[in-house]
Amino acid sequence: MYSSDFATFMKWQRRECANIFNVFFQDTNIITEECIQKELVFLSDLFGLSTPDISFGSDAPLQVELPSSSKDSTTRIKCNICKLQECGFNNKEAVVACLCHELSHIYSLGQSYGYCENEHWEAELYADFMASAIMTMLNAAGGKYRYIIGNGIATRTHPYGEIRQRFAMAGRKFALSMSKGATINLEDIEGEYLLFLLTNTKEINTYLQEHKSEINHAFDSNESLEIDYMKYQDTNLIKQYLLKQKI
Repeated sequence: MYSSDFATFMKWQRRECANIFNVFFQDTNIITEECIQKELVFLSDLFGLSTPDISFGSDAPLQVELPSSSKDSTTRIKCNICKLQECGFNNKEAVVACLCHELSHIYSLGQSYGYCENEHWEAELYADFMASAIMTMLNAAGGKYRYIIGNGIATRTHPYGEIRQRFAMAGRKFALSMSKGATINLEDIEGEYLLFLLTNTKEINTYLQEHKSEINHAFDSNESLEIDYMKYQDTNLIKQYLLKQKI
């Protein structure tokens, strides 16, 4: 009984405070296309959106493809389950967080506050804030998601990991401040995001100016979300395990 209770307690502790070991080895389960499709329908309804078409086997873990012309009004999501798992999104809640992030982009399409010098960064921070707030209000674990985005590098399209994690944590904090059982109100989350963006705009724009050269030469891809385990010593057990999975 003690062992079972302790394991349950540790799992609860990991929900919101993950590390690299937790991400790859703890609380993993099989992700299926059917599971993703089901969650996409639920979350699209939550956002008040038509459910996007989804296809599997793309080059990136998860990405939105917007309508290509005025005659084609269909928004599509492309997904690669294997790549999601390689990045550490290896259970249902982590994948739901990713879907929340991408649907946040669709929900806010064409909207820009103009405070950040890089509009792509502003959009990503919005999606991180929104996804984390919604996950919290759904009582879903967000630790894996925040750990993974927190290890990303700065590119032309994505902010540096530390600021992404900060916005995600702020989204969670705001959601926790809401009364239990409160209806998810996207407008309220947006308003809180805007306030938080304003308090961090100077730091973000300063970072953009000071790191302009390296950002312009950084690799622009969702693959930058993959955790760089190659930086660890060859004796590192996590590195050894992940290398074996690549074979």
